[in-house]
Amino acid sequence: MHPPPLCPRHARCPGPDADTRSRAGKGDVLSAGLPGHEGPRHRDSLLPNGEWMSQIARNLTDCDDGFLNGSRHLIHDRDPLFTRSFREILKSSGVKTVKLPARSPNLNAYAERFVRSIKSECLAQIIPLGEEYLRHVVKEYTEHYRSERNHQGLENSLIEKPHGVVDMDSGVEHPERLGGVLNYYERRAA
Repeated sequence: MHPPPLCPRHARCPGPDADTRSRAGKGDVLSAGLPGHEGPRHRDSLLPNGEWMSQIARNLTDCDDGFLNGSRHLIHDRDPLFTRSFREILKSSGVKTVKLPARSPNLNAYAERFVRSIKSECLAQIIPLGEEYLRHVVKEYTEHYRSERNHQGLENSLIEKPHGVVDMDSGVEHPERLGGVLNYYERRAA
C-alpha cells in the first residue's frame, strides 16, 4: 500500500502513456498504441490551441513517419482542443476519429492504466518541485515502464525486449532509477 499524497496538487499530477513526454497541465498529448508499438514524441506547448493541435494532426499523419500511418481510428477524449480542423486533417488521411463518451475512463484502458501506474509506482513517492523535474521523472518512468517493468497482460514480459543475447550464467544486476524509487533486476548481456 502506498502512502497518501502529501498535497492535493501532487495527487492530480498528470501522466502520459508510455509513449510521450508530458508536463503538468494543458498541452499534453497522450497517444497510446497497442502494447509493443512505439508511439510518437510530441512537442508540448504552454498555450495549446487549435493551430497547435492541427500541427500535431499533420505530424501524426505524415506520409513518411506518421504514427497513424496504416491506422483507421483515433480514440480521443472530449477535450475542446480536438477541434474540427484536427478531425478533418485526420479524416483526409483516412483516419476516423472516435470521441469517447463523457465520464467513461474504462473505454481508454491503456492510457488509464498507465496513468494509474505512474501515480502509484512513482508520483506517490516523489514530489516534483518544478516542471523540469516533473519532465525528468516522467521520462525516467516511461523508459522503465517500456523496457524494465514486467507486464501481466503480456505474460510478465517487457514491452521492449532487450537487445543482444543474455548470459544465463552471469550474475543478476539490480539497477535503479530515480534514486531507488524504480527498481528492476536483469542479467548481463553476453
